[in-house]
Amino acid sequence: MLTIYEQIQEAVDLVETDLSVGVTAAAAARSAGMSLRSFHRYFPALTGYRFGEYARKRRLSTSLDRLRTSDVSILTVAVETGYDSHEAFTRAFKAEFGVTPKQFRSEGASALRTGAIDLVGEVMMGVLTKSLPEMTVAVFDGFKPEPEYTAIEKMEAWMERHPE
Repeated sequence: MLTIYEQIQEAVDLVETDLSVGVTAAAAARSAGMSLRSFHRYFPALTGYRFGEYARKRRLSTSLDRLRTSDVSILTVAVETGYDSHEAFTRAFKAEFGVTPKQFRSEGASALRTGAIDLVGEVMMGVLTKSLPEMTVAVFDGFKPEPEYTAIEKMEAWMERHPE
């Protein structure tokens, strides 16, 4: 039986397998083993993104490297990242990064990319870690008697293994 974190990670992994294909929320929900309604409730709660927003941000983020390191046309990059036209890609790119793909490439502009989500970084005895863009959060989910003692011990052990 998968935890809700592992179920949502299944959907994230589906998006990451091929960012050039537009994965639907229905397909992602199926891969997570949940109803579309539950998926639409849990995905943003656990990731901080609506599903479509996450998929779009990841596709656009992968285009950054391709634009920066190759001479292929912007249309080629657009198609490789799942867009049907140069115009749609340019609109989405500018909305996400504040510059057009052409400006990004020619002016060497910087852009803040969205990295792949890893919801299940480490799970051990009820302690789950989740890496976020600017921090790491450890969450303890326990219901046995005096779970806070176990949580403190596990979190201290994790902190020793991951000094920052």
